[in-house]
Amino acid sequence: PVIHVMDMNFQALVNMSRKRLCYKADATTRSIMQMIVDELRKVDPLSASFCVPECIYRGKVCHELRPCGIYEWGKR
Repeated sequence: PVIHVMDMNFQALVNMSRKRLCYKADATTRSIMQMIVDELRKVDPLSASFCVPECIYRGKVCHELRPCGIYEWGKR
């Protein structure tokens, strides 16, 4: 087991979620980030609503070199 403690402001958490919730991220990484967002949602649903994958944050436009296919690269 690993004990991990992070200290960050809200903007850092949003930035981290944009990368870690991306469908191209490792499944374990996505799962852990989703657990963090789920815990945040219990205490602050509005803040949790800002923790989304990059493609959703950017208006349903993917900017990855090899998109996952949910949204087309560079197109709305």
